[in-house]
Amino acid sequence: MERKMDWQQLLTEKRYNTSNIFYLRGESAYNIDSMKIIKSEAFQKLPEKSHLFPIEGWDYSRSSMIHSLEVSYFSKMIVHKFAERNMRKTVTAKEIAKMSNTVCAAALIQEIGLPAFGYCGEACIRGWFQEHLATLTYEGKKLVELLSQKQCQDLENLNVHAQSLRILRKLHGKARDKKMNLTYAILNTVLNQPAKELANYEAPYLSCYQSEQDFYRNVSDEVDILSKHPLSFIVSAASDLAYTTSAIKDGLSNGVIDSQQIVCYLQEKIDENKLTYGQLFQYREVLGRHKHFSTKAGQDEEAVVLWLEDIQLRFINNLAASFNRKYTLIMSGNYHRDLFYETDVEPLFRGLQGFVEESIICQPQRQASELVGMAKLTDLLNRFVPATLYYDEERTDEQRAINQRISIQAKKAYRDDLEGIADRGEGDKLYYRLLMVVDFLTELTDRQAASLSEELVNLEAINL
Repeated sequence: MERKMDWQQLLTEKRYNTSNIFYLRGESAYNIDSMKIIKSEAFQKLPEKSHLFPIEGWDYSRSSMIHSLEVSYFSKMIVHKFAERNMRKTVTAKEIAKMSNTVCAAALIQEIGLPAFGYCGEACIRGWFQEHLATLTYEGKKLVELLSQKQCQDLENLNVHAQSLRILRKLHGKARDKKMNLTYAILNTVLNQPAKELANYEAPYLSCYQSEQDFYRNVSDEVDILSKHPLSFIVSAASDLAYTTSAIKDGLSNGVIDSQQIVCYLQEKIDENKLTYGQLFQYREVLGRHKHFSTKAGQDEEAVVLWLEDIQLRFINNLAASFNRKYTLIMSGNYHRDLFYETDVEPLFRGLQGFVEESIICQPQRQASELVGMAKLTDLLNRFVPATLYYDEERTDEQRAINQRISIQAKKAYRDDLEGIADRGEGDKLYYRLLMVVDFLTELTDRQAASLSEELVNLEAINL
């Protein structure tokens, strides 16, 4: 008989540290976890981290926190719509409530691993290591000869998923007042794949660093995930939906695109047989209806925004139906695509994704604004990485001055990492020093990173 995952186990309230559990009288596990997430420093810095458009220089820029809140709301709606379609009663009302709470919490923490300047900052750090790792040296030796292959891959494939898991692992210690210690249900919803598939990762979809592998296995194995947690399909789809529709809204508000571009792009997709005439007619019909709401200037923009709100609900209904239709495959660990696959709205959604990529992400003005932040991060990497390789054994005043600026939290994480390795070698020490730099840059907001870079440049000029 084919094995299936069980909701009682998937929605467990067990936690990683049983010694670090406290409850407020009358409060549910979800309410306590939500409170811990919202009060955490990592989450509270998200309003000052860019998402798609850099916060500085644009009239309308959605922060990483706004994106996380939107994903949380969409995820909850998908669960509720699924419950309405759950005619076979494969999930109980109590389980539905727990599912809803779990996706809400998981969505809030999925991006706490973003560095300063958001996704462009993530790409900048990853690209820096890809370009410079082979040329870095320590005591006259090439760094790549001292690090393991996995450690090199970690640095060259840095991404928000692995960094978020690292932050969560660091926040699951024993100090009652500062640690999250979230439930296994929430943690597994955040994970990309089960621990048994860790060796099969393909860049750039790195699931965890070497430093988190034991934590990853403990969290994953405790719930006996067959492929990945069923709720992670919902959070991933909600994230894609929020990203795509908000990118179009922000693009319109910032004058990067106009409504006619969307119509023309979708028309091209019809010509390529990727959309049906019915879907485009549906677009024009709704757009035309909303145009009658206003005769003021900018009515096209208003019409598109209202249309996007209409189709968001349509997408959510289709995603809930998709989860219901693919439920057996998902629960048996045999479904490996996203929830948009083979739905009525898939062609339209893929078309909108393509539009965002070609007309917004690749738009020269937006890319030019990203270069400012990337230049600041590159400057910090150029200064901190060479100095931090000699952390605790500095040879120059410059190295000491740079390393003194690293946060107490990042330094503590470095010491904790080393204490957790019984037979650590020279390569391990260097690997964790490099992760200390990444941890520090993840703690910084856009403004803090820019300010620190400018301060170091000015000090360097004074000392010349």
